Amino acid sequence: MQLSPTSYALLGLLSLRRWTTYELTQQAQRSLRFLYPRAERHLYAEAKRLAEAGLARSESTFTGRRRGTTYAITPAGRKAIRTQRELAEMAQSRLDGSAPFPERTGVVVLTMRFVADFHRLVEQWAEWAARETATWEHPDGRDWKGADKVMLDIAQGGQVTSSRPAG
Repeated sequence: MQLSPTSYALLGLLSLRRWTTYELTQQAQRSLRFLYPRAERHLYAEAKRLAEAGLARSESTFTGRRRGTTYAITPAGRKAIRTQRELAEMAQSRLDGSAPFPERTGVVVLTMRFVADFHRLVEQWAEWAARETATWEHPDGRDWKGADKVMLDIAQGGQVTSSRPAG
């Protein structure tokens, strides 16, 4: 299966926890719309595609009489979101001279640098978030002691460094 940006976005969300289709689309609209806006119907369709490809598993659930579907990432799905290796292989093929379109090297390098840096940023954020959530007393983080520091950091445009992901 050829993964799209939507595929990667949903797999990223599924790597955090299981979601019903409704929760998954709500979370995607809430968090991803700033970077990658998608229509809700595309998110529903993509979740089904991921399950059909074995990158996620789906389970029918019921709330009262209302039927829903819950999705969870599979080991194959986790493997699919590890794209740094693919980027390294592409860079090596460019160094070896076996990559197509050598005349586009400059543009390709700029783009690959952005993608590599972005993935490193996401990895650093995920490690930071895992450390922070490990300190939570409640699963929803309602008593998280570091929340105010993060909000202050955001409000000040990134001036507070103690609550930022390491990097």
